[in-house]
Amino acid sequence: GEHTFQELHHGRSCRQTCLTPSSPPSTQKHPINRNNTPGGPDAADSQALGLDGLIDALRAAVKKPTRSSDGPFVFAVDHCFNIKGQGTVLTGTVVSGKVSVNDSIEFPSQKVSRKVKSMQMFRQPIECAVQGDRAGLCVTQFEASSFERGFVCGPGALVHATAAVARVQKIRYFKWDCQTRSKFHLSIGHETVMASVYFFTLADSAAAPAAAAAASEGAVAKEASAFDFSKEYAHLDSLPEQGEHYVLLEWEAPIICPPDALVIASKLDTDIHLNACRLAFHGHLVAHSVDSDYATSFLPRLRISKTKSRSGVVERLHDDRTVIVKNMFKKETQLDLFAGLRVSLSTGERGIIEGGFGQSGKVKVRSVEPLLPSTLDKLRPLGKKGKKAAAAAAAAAAAVSATTTITAGDEEEDAGAGGSDSDAVTVTLEFKRYVFDSAKKMIQ
Repeated sequence: GEHTFQELHHGRSCRQTCLTPSSPPSTQKHPINRNNTPGGPDAADSQALGLDGLIDALRAAVKKPTRSSDGPFVFAVDHCFNIKGQGTVLTGTVVSGKVSVNDSIEFPSQKVSRKVKSMQMFRQPIECAVQGDRAGLCVTQFEASSFERGFVCGPGALVHATAAVARVQKIRYFKWDCQTRSKFHLSIGHETVMASVYFFTLADSAAAPAAAAAASEGAVAKEASAFDFSKEYAHLDSLPEQGEHYVLLEWEAPIICPPDALVIASKLDTDIHLNACRLAFHGHLVAHSVDSDYATSFLPRLRISKTKSRSGVVERLHDDRTVIVKNMFKKETQLDLFAGLRVSLSTGERGIIEGGFGQSGKVKVRSVEPLLPSTLDKLRPLGKKGKKAAAAAAAAAAAVSATTTITAGDEEEDAGAGGSDSDAVTVTLEFKRYVFDSAKKMIQ
């Protein structure tokens, strides 16, 4: 007569031992205790306390998942074995989509395809299995020893990703910082690989860290929407303790990435004798690249910006609306790249960099509105005639300070009390650059 995959596999296993291949072990569970007596049949005849309420609470908490046959077929295989005269049986769970007898399925890790010869579910032959079903698929002309665990799918349903973006959340028991540009052990599907990480977040959430900190500590939503490449994102030096953020994952070799795959990052090289959690963060994939040259095709699409600033000091007044600024750039800096950028003066005016001045890294800044009278009064002594007098006065002050004894307790206070530093007019330039922009353009 007909035998199930389990019976055939059980008989083959027994023949390799001294056991008799009679019938497979019983999978029947113990009967339910209808009398609500704790401890089983040998326990005292006493009524259970609150058991009905517990059962009701569990029933209310458990949500029956919605199964859908739409989407690509993905099957998570947990066991694979040969049956002589039948073929190779794959046991596992349908993760998404559906599969029917005579369908062609693909083994992404081997890059081969086979046809489904037959299927069983709970020892009964079936013609179709959908999302959530536990089933056994029988294929022919496939060696079980070449495949233990992993995924099979419909043709082209799974890809070998070279890089990916995930929405993640830090695990609060991980006591170390998750630094950008560091490496973690990354588990996706049935694979664990080393990956380099780059953390970032939505630009508006970066501007309001209090809102991000107030986010709940709940699990990252698996039904997360697809990643939006059109939005602005901000660089993170490390993954914050709370809230959901994003991470760019880069690994050395392509790996198989199921849709919306669970991502778990860990530090498996941590000393096992330490009483510490090694799981760092978790989340789900929201975007990926299959291009081997993802650095030029995928990364530039990520609008991740990093805020930068430079500051300098007004050296002298050029005219009533223009000043010469020093110490903002180095001598070798290409000043043409900064022409037209907006700056702000410590006295309140706004200006625009017109270009370089001389060969020492100085720039000429023109004020948008006329300089304030108080600013002009402060800068006029720094003109061509007053510059020499100011330099002579500074030299005289330096000579006096050199002959003055300063006690250890007053040294730090006097060091920051110089009149020239407090009277100086500073100029600040703020801009941002996209991290993966090859042109390194500056944006305000």
